[in-house]
Amino acid sequence: MDSRVVLLVEDDPGDAELIAEAVQDAPVSTQVVHVKDRECALRYLRSRPEKMPSLIMLALNLPGRSGFDLLETIKADKIWRTIPVVGLAQSDGRWDVSEGFERGIAGYVVKSKDPAKLRGEIAAIRDYWTLSRLPRVL
Repeated sequence: MDSRVVLLVEDDPGDAELIAEAVQDAPVSTQVVHVKDRECALRYLRSRPEKMPSLIMLALNLPGRSGFDLLETIKADKIWRTIPVVGLAQSDGRWDVSEGFERGIAGYVVKSKDPAKLRGEIAAIRDYWTLSRLPRVL
């Protein structure tokens, strides 16, 4: 079975490490590609058409241009729009949640300050998306 790729767009190194570890514990072979910002994510998506991610985990509060800007770019592209995007946020503010779903986000996780709780939340998302049948992007 081919390895699934999860693109993790996260600027916080501690959160990125914890999330990547939780994703890589998946029951199917999963490769995590970690990038720290919007530009790096777009560079990866443009340069690796043969290795499109099966899931994008996107921090919504990125420095510079927000994760919402990247989400909008992804959902406007005819190939990338089929990739499910799970938002990672610092809070569960109603505006963030509503805005995310209106822009096409597939799921939403509030990053807990408790590492064990965050790991459990990411594991639940990971299990759902890695075991689900997803459309082929190419």
